[in-house]
Amino acid sequence: MREYERPKVIGVYGGSMPYGADLLGLGIGAIVGTVKVVKKIFKLEKETKKEKETMFKEYVVANFKDDYFVRKLKLEPTEISHFIAFCAIDPKSKIISEDLNIFTVMDFMNEKSIQFKKLSPNSRKFFIKQ
Repeated sequence: MREYERPKVIGVYGGSMPYGADLLGLGIGAIVGTVKVVKKIFKLEKETKKEKETMFKEYVVANFKDDYFVRKLKLEPTEISHFIAFCAIDPKSKIISEDLNIFTVMDFMNEKSIQFKKLSPNSRKFFIKQ
């Protein structure tokens, strides 16, 4: 039996949406346009994540000299770039990069230096993207 031939029972929900959006009536162009807008939004989110990671790295390089890493954090001069990349990977660095307070960055790097030193020397080298 076709749908239009079925008798309609009053008071029983039949699964239809009498006031729903008619997507076919809008046309394919409206659907495709909506999909493009949603893709742009997600693309912007990915770009902002990359920007925050880069912003954190640039802030650390600009505000902390190599002497700080060697004396305070007790890192080797050859490990500084690996350590900065190690810090930038942490999700907490994205939160810190929104504010960029020098004291919170110092505290964060002190915590991360302890974790970085616990890694084996060979595994420390894998944090730089080539």
